[in-house]
Amino acid sequence: MLKDTDKSNRRPVSYLSCIAKTEGSGNPGMTVLEHCLAAGYTASAIASQFPFLDSIGLFPPGYESVAALHDIGKISPSFQLKIAYALNAEDRDGLISQLGLEGCEGNDIHHSTISYSALRDVLGKDIAYIEGSHHGYLRDNRYLVSSTYVEMFLRSFVQSNP
Repeated sequence: MLKDTDKSNRRPVSYLSCIAKTEGSGNPGMTVLEHCLAAGYTASAIASQFPFLDSIGLFPPGYESVAALHDIGKISPSFQLKIAYALNAEDRDGLISQLGLEGCEGNDIHHSTISYSALRDVLGKDIAYIEGSHHGYLRDNRYLVSSTYVEMFLRSFVQSNP
């Protein structure tokens, strides 16, 4: 799990501060919100270009939301540390400080597993499985925990309102 060596500076942060991707140059890229919205809009654009696929049930109601939620697990301390260490030194130190993650060490829980665990009790196992296996399969079975635990874990990290 996330090893927290200094809890004195922990504070909630806005999910708007969480980075989803880096640019090739080691700079911060899209935020998680931007990335998730882009995925939802992209799914909608694809569906609009291939309306015949809707007739065979490939795009059921709510598919845009399912596409958008796939990386919700990136709003987690472990993923944000992973992103931070992929950034150039100045941006890395700034992100770690902004998120209050000084003194923390990451873990190996994949963000898709966090997405699955966070959504399972809210959206059901089928949708959560889609979200959790968006890299091809559901990873890290040893970390599949209750949504209540994930909510308590993340509540201490992320504000519910930006």
